[in-house]
Amino acid sequence: MSNKILDTLGPDFGESKILDLEKTWSESDELTPLICILSIGSDPTFEIEQLAKANGFSIKVMHFFSFEL
Repeated sequence: MSNKILDTLGPDFGESKILDLEKTWSESDELTPLICILSIGSDPTFEIEQLAKANGFSIKVMHFFSFEL
């Protein structure tokens, strides 16, 4: 699968990168939600809560979904 991604999309899509939530947030709006595809063991809950608070949102309910292939 990795080789197919590299061959089709290029080397930038084969590198593991730490998500820049601030940049992602600036690229989203009410019609473009943030969707994160995480690797096993990843838990961005704290970072997402901090980003929400920094942008004036109160944290009442957060929804996370897990899909296994």
